[in-house]
Amino acid sequence: MLRPLTLRPRRTNALTLTAYGHAGVVVRSDTYYSLGGGLIVRDGDEGRPSGVQSTSVPHPFRTAVELLAVCDQTGSRISEVIRDNELAGRSSADLNQGLREPWQTMRTCVTSVISRAGVLPGGLGVRR
Repeated sequence: MLRPLTLRPRRTNALTLTAYGHAGVVVRSDTYYSLGGGLIVRDGDEGRPSGVQSTSVPHPFRTAVELLAVCDQTGSRISEVIRDNELAGRSSADLNQGLREPWQTMRTCVTSVISRAGVLPGGLGVRR
């Protein structure tokens, strides 16, 4: 069930997965938070993922409103603030590599889709 306006206490970028058994009984439910840079942590896990050092960032914020305030205060674009924060915990080369991988995956998916012929899935008969 998608609940896009639900705010979580720990971080706003969260995903809760729930498994249901017979008669709709919840078997397991876990919430995962994106820490940025491809790092994910499960709710209840202490600290940061193993192997990741805790780093203070130059432009801390918790909400979009706070992010925009940081941009106003520093005269920076959102992308500059995010990049500065990411570089507090990793090298520029590591950050760039981390961005290249999902970008290449997206490009591959788009290329695959636009090169196909035929009719789109579903009952409307829409031609590609």
